[in-house]
Amino acid sequence: MVALRPRLGGYLIAAWLAGIIVNLLLIPGFYDIALRDFGLLLAALTLVMALTEISVSRSGEFQMSTVNCPFSWCWPSQTGASWPMC
Repeated sequence: MVALRPRLGGYLIAAWLAGIIVNLLLIPGFYDIALRDFGLLLAALTLVMALTEISVSRSGEFQMSTVNCPFSWCWPSQTGASWPMC
């Protein structure tokens, strides 16, 4: 799912990991594994954010659009930014 539709797959994996985290927090002694899975959840959400570009329109409203290349968030955008974001 992540390879075919990364944005949807990222949210799906994040929700799945959140369920695992809740389950692990209910069992005493598994807090370290829950913390590890929380890091994986953050990585899944980072994937989603890396594939989403937030731009400001001329009217000042925020617009969210999906970028074509997963690495295009790292380069100057078409809005006139001259410095890479990463």
